[in-house]
This record gives sequence, structure tokens and C-alpha cells, in this order.
Amino acid sequence: MSFSFRRYLPTKQMMRHAFKTALAAYISLLVSDWVGLEYGYWAAISAVIVMQADLGGSIRMGLWRLMGTFVGALIGILCLTIYPASALLLSVGVFVVILICSSVPALRASFRIGGITVAIVVLGSPAEVTPFFVGMERFLEIAVGVFAAVFVSGLLWPSHAAGLLRTELSIQLLEAASLYRSALEHLLSGAPAVERKRLDKLLEMTRANRELLDKARKESAPFSGKRVQVLHRFVDTLERLTGHARALDRLARSLPRMGYHQEVREDLLVVVEALEGNLRHMAGELSKRPEAVVPKEIRPYIHRVEEHLLELRNSGVPKGYPLDAVANLYSLFEHLKALAREVAALREALVRGQ
Repeated sequence: MSFSFRRYLPTKQMMRHAFKTALAAYISLLVSDWVGLEYGYWAAISAVIVMQADLGGSIRMGLWRLMGTFVGALIGILCLTIYPASALLLSVGVFVVILICSSVPALRASFRIGGITVAIVVLGSPAEVTPFFVGMERFLEIAVGVFAAVFVSGLLWPSHAAGLLRTELSIQLLEAASLYRSALEHLLSGAPAVERKRLDKLLEMTRANRELLDKARKESAPFSGKRVQVLHRFVDTLERLTGHARALDRLARSLPRMGYHQEVREDLLVVVEALEGNLRHMAGELSKRPEAVVPKEIRPYIHRVEEHLLELRNSGVPKGYPLDAVANLYSLFEHLKALAREVAALREALVRGQ
């Protein structure tokens, strides 16, 4: 079998997802028939829509669908109680449900299903059946599909959003560590500059963390809240670490290689080495592959740079350099100190959360 043909074959993950979705749809139809729901296909449709690649995604999608269906059914019932079914009544119902969902933050993702449910209740209610019965039946059908999807998602080859997030955070920590070293080596040793696309890629990755974090919250509630708080701390900090990476890259590109910063070259390299070691160690902890070597404490190396800068100032060395060269070194050092504080706080949060 040629490599080009193999690329178009479904992966193991695709096969599993297809099987889980089909099974959830089948279970939802069986349950609907067992409890006597007339339109069981709504349960099957809900199961297909709700089934996501990870458990947290399925739970989140299921909650959106349940809340939207409940609000839509309620508005539809109220509309039919006030006035007989008509195009005008449908328009009013859709307007009201979307307005309500848009106004309540927890319902904003549910406005589409809310509008669809209003239409089903208003237009699909036979004259001999009460609106309340139609609305409740639609809600129960949706609920059966949602619970079938979540049940299958958690039972067969469960993929947890928290685990996926830990893996992503680990990758991002390693990339941030590499970017810091590359930027400093470019400035201090003339190594190639950081590729801008690497910075853009890291920024793109950190932006995707929020969605995974939201899914992880849905998975953990009401359990393991402490671990999710630690992941939240990592998500917040990585966004700031990405900003520091971009700032260090700008400084490294703008400063001349042979400037005042060369006076503390070795000290700066040791600080970056300690930062890199701590980030790599935390990445290993997150990915469940901890490194055997304990990382160096960063604060003593920061203090060493401060002492060295004080010695240089007392010796009058800065007078031999342009003022902007001296200012740029202190700007660079402030970024490194901020990085050290972020990494130390992150390390402490990880230890407390374990």
C-alpha cells in the first residue's frame, strides 16, 4: 500500500469516534422506543450532534443543547397558550428566545437550538395535543440523546479534555523555554534569530487553551476542582509567558550584539539556563514524564546578576557605553526577572496542586 493512499484512510481515533457516535444514536433510539417517545429520531440527532472528540466537549455540547431546548420549549408553550400557531407567532417566539439566550451568558451558546425548539413546538403541535405535552416530549427526546452521547463518550475510550490540555500546556512550556534561549543566544552569541512563525504559532496555541479549559471544567465538576484550578493558572501564565517571549525577541533584534549586556553575558546565560530547566521540568510533570534532574533555583542567579550590575556601576563601567545601551540592558533584565517570578509562582502552584 503506497504512502499517498494510506493518508486517506481513517485513523484509529476516527474509527473509534464513528463507532461511539453510531452506538450513541442506536442507544438513544432504543431508549426512546422503550419509554414511548413518538419522535425518537430527535434523540438520535441529538446524540450525533453532542458526541465530541473528548468527554468534556460532549458534556459541554450536551449542556448547551439541554438548556437551549428547555428555554425554547418553554417559550413555545407560552406562545401557543396565548395565541394559535401562525407565522407571526413563530417570529415572536424566535425573537424572544434568542433575546433571552443572548442576554444570559450561560445561554449564549444555546440560542440556535432554542430557536429551533420554538419552531418545532409552535409548528409541530397537533390541534388535539396540548402545547405542554409537545414541549415536554421534545425536551425528553433531546435529553435522551444527550445522556446517551455522554454515557458512551465516558464509557468507551474516554478522552479527557483535562489530559489533552495538560499535553498541550507541556508542549507550550517546552516551546517557550526554547524561544527564550534562542532569543538570548541571538543577542549574546550571534546565533540565528527566532523565526517569527514560531512566536505566532505559540500565540495561536495559547489561545486554544481556553476552550480546552472550559471543557475540563465541565468534566471535573464537582470533582477535582483543585487540579482544574492549577490548569487555569497554567493557561493564564502561559499567555503572559508568550508575551515575554515576543518582548525578548524584539529586544534581541534591536540591540547591537556588542553592547553593555556583554558585561554580564555569562550571568544572563545562566539565568536563561535555569529558566529553561524549570520550564522543562514542569512540562515533564504535566505530561506525566517527570525529569529525574531537579531544576536549579532561579532566584540566586537573578541575585547574582543584580550584584554584578551593582559592581559594574560602582566601578564606572556604564560610562563607557551609550545611555540607551545601559537602559536596554536593564529593560532586558527586568523581563528576565518578571519571567523568573512567573516561573517560580507556577512551580509553587504545581507543587500545591499535586
